[in-house]
Amino acid sequence: MSGVVSWPAQEDRIAQRLEDVLGEYVPLSVLDCAVARRLAEREEFVKLVPVDDIIYADVLWRHRRLTRRPERQPGAAQDYVALAVVHSGAEDVDVDGCNHRLVPGDLVLWDCRVATRIRVATHLRKVSLLIPRPAFSHLSSPRHALRGLRSLDGAPTAPSLRQLLTSLGRDSQPLSSACRHTRNALLELTFATIESDRDATSELLLPSICTAVQRWIADHVFDRDLSPTAIAAAHAVSVRTLQRAFATQSTSVTEAVRGQRLERARDLLNNPAQTICAVSARLNFANQSHFSRLFVAKFGVTPSEYRAQCRSYAESTWRQSAPRGSE
Repeated sequence: MSGVVSWPAQEDRIAQRLEDVLGEYVPLSVLDCAVARRLAEREEFVKLVPVDDIIYADVLWRHRRLTRRPERQPGAAQDYVALAVVHSGAEDVDVDGCNHRLVPGDLVLWDCRVATRIRVATHLRKVSLLIPRPAFSHLSSPRHALRGLRSLDGAPTAPSLRQLLTSLGRDSQPLSSACRHTRNALLELTFATIESDRDATSELLLPSICTAVQRWIADHVFDRDLSPTAIAAAHAVSVRTLQRAFATQSTSVTEAVRGQRLERARDLLNNPAQTICAVSARLNFANQSHFSRLFVAKFGVTPSEYRAQCRSYAESTWRQSAPRGSE
């Protein structure tokens, strides 16, 4: 796909608005002069498409170093928040001193007002939805939700957001009813994602999340996939929120899963019909040796020694309870 700077033919008012946004969305150092010739020579393009009050942006960069200094740009960028997904290539983004490496599939929410440095080492294709800042004013905590650059990859809604964002750019009629439906769905899902993550990250809610997840792990202890990603998705929270919830109990998700599996293994070892190898496999340990090492670390004895202790205890109890002369 070759191009320079393009958007659908619009009335002068909208065309001027797009031109203003282009000067803000793309750093000034890129647009210092002769933008069309420079982009064409480098086989790059910027495409901006208005859909009512929001703007869909599709960019292709090659090797570049870009810098945005909001204090020098008093125009449109200070009024937008970008929902962006990387389609191909990669970029290193430094936002307020924090570095982020964005690769294909990464989904982020970016506050266009913050100082940003971008380094593109290879061809980068990225699409964004530029949302006016006032659209977020109804959120319960908009300032907290929109600061800096925020990854949404761990959100359960991330696959749907990526799909909708890609679909919006494929519509050849940006003001059609179908395009507006996609726009509305994208906005509603973005707002819901921000709000649900805010609710989940409330310090008061984290302990209760940890308790609920602990119970869930106990009920699903035989499941093969008990990774943090799978558990977070099952509870409609991000992986980061899940990790913070377990941190309130001075533990981690991985440690909690391991502990629950070992406790259940100890129960199963009380049944002599279950071999140690079978118990290990049923609870999805890597192998019997790995299971034995973890069992010793937690209980201080090997599975075989624990089973022998159980047998000895059972025999002793039986002898004490058996009527005299029955032996």
